[in-house]
Amino acid sequence: MIGFIPAILSILLGILVGTFTGLIPGLHINLISIFAITYFTSINPIYLAIFIFAMSITHTFLNAIPSILLGAPESDMALATLPGHRLLLKGYGYDAIRYTILGSFLGLLLTIGVMPLLLIAIKHIYSFALPFIGFILIFISVFIILKSQRRLKAIFIFIASGLLGFITLSTPKINQPLFPMLSGLFGCSLLTFSLFKKTRIPPQKKEYIPIKRVELVKALFGAFSSSTMITVFPAISPAIAAVISTQLIRKISQRAYLLMLGGINTIAMFSSVLFLYCLGKARNGAILALSKIVFLDSRFLAILTITALIVSGFAVLIAIFSTNIAIKAINKLNYSILNLSLLIFLFIASFCISGPLGVLLLVISTSIGLLANIWQIQRTTAMGCLLLPTIAWYFSFF
Repeated sequence: MIGFIPAILSILLGILVGTFTGLIPGLHINLISIFAITYFTSINPIYLAIFIFAMSITHTFLNAIPSILLGAPESDMALATLPGHRLLLKGYGYDAIRYTILGSFLGLLLTIGVMPLLLIAIKHIYSFALPFIGFILIFISVFIILKSQRRLKAIFIFIASGLLGFITLSTPKINQPLFPMLSGLFGCSLLTFSLFKKTRIPPQKKEYIPIKRVELVKALFGAFSSSTMITVFPAISPAIAAVISTQLIRKISQRAYLLMLGGINTIAMFSSVLFLYCLGKARNGAILALSKIVFLDSRFLAILTITALIVSGFAVLIAIFSTNIAIKAINKLNYSILNLSLLIFLFIASFCISGPLGVLLLVISTSIGLLANIWQIQRTTAMGCLLLPTIAWYFSFF
């Protein structure tokens, strides 16, 4: 039997910890999950699993805030940095984050609503479609390059970031290598570029600018379809799914794009539980930790689904409240000093998390990202850092 009070306390504690992991760059849910199952063995595994899942879902609602406001992205929200930053510089930072929150909430509801169909799809599509995903990723990569007006420079950025991804992911001495690599490509490069341009943040407007209903539908469709691909194909990350969605859902506003990214982030986390239920395989570190302490049957899947619904309500309120506080603080600071402080923070965080090699990786990735900024190359091109290694993985080159 599962006690109501202990389950609720587990959910609330997960929400609290997920808030911190979402707001603090480099503090990852995988690390917390491993720590929890290692040192809290006296706690009932069911409540520990509920805690891990509540933390993970909460994290996906809040991790867009440092990505957009501070330019400190983690792997799942790397592509939110640029459109979010552009809206921030126009005075619409509130809107940028609100749409990622809305995407997370609507995406979760949509996924739960079609969960029976998704469970069937996972069971039947996985083995059939697996041989073709490498070719799909090649097509997406070529399409990204051909869409650029500066194709030779786009090829250079794609290959350079791809080679960096190969080296990074094949170097076992680097702990959490995606943090310095993506922080450099999408965070530090943007902060450095803004620092040299002496960019200033205007006062942020609290007015809400709605998107068209057709854009809302397109964004949710893009989020759901690409997140389903994440669930079915184990080597596709949320960041790669965002690239795929960007190419599939064309002519979409920045706000709708951010809504789609928020949806992908949360749907991917929830769907990873469905993947574990159907195929017995974990899709990320947090769910892997969960799988080591409990057996996921239909009854516990229902409990985790209810947990996700409860968490989403709290997470929306916490994310909005945190955004208000963060933007008020940013408005009072000199943006150049803030940029410099964030650059120093990311270098220190990279050293603490990934060691000296992490700092070297941050410098190299920042240089590539800065070059993309100077050449005005679409930043999705730099996702070669994940696309090329993933393609190689599917064709057994890596």
